[in-house]
Amino acid sequence: MPIRTVIIIIVALIAIVLVCLWKFVLNKDSNSEQTSNNTEKQSDSTNDTTSNPIVGSWVHCDSIIGWGEDQFIYDDEEMAYTFNPDGTGKYVAGEIELIVEYDVNGNNLNMSLGGTTKKTYTYSIEGNTLNINGDAGGWKCTKE
Repeated sequence: MPIRTVIIIIVALIAIVLVCLWKFVLNKDSNSEQTSNNTEKQSDSTNDTTSNPIVGSWVHCDSIIGWGEDQFIYDDEEMAYTFNPDGTGKYVAGEIELIVEYDVNGNNLNMSLGGTTKKTYTYSIEGNTLNINGDAGGWKCTKE
């Protein structure tokens, strides 16, 4: 098969994937708006700015992969989380931006990125540093 044909096929496949992702993100945005409207109707004190210190923008998030001596820290200055008082927010990593839905219960953070199933993480805040820990590692972010 000529190289030109292979390149055309690859470009077409990339275009199809991008269109699918674009439609997926648009669909999640409309679903997120509906969820956000429903969330606003409910009164949840765990997402109140005064009682929830996680609310705000957290930037320069380092990814922490592994535990103990096997721990690897990846410094990513483009990764950031924003947690709004209403249980919504956003995750940004370079060109990628995903809708966040979350709630907190004690030191547990139940979070969904881009409409995925919520996962439970533990979190702590030390000064202006947010630590989020999951099964295989976590993130360490700085309050903006």
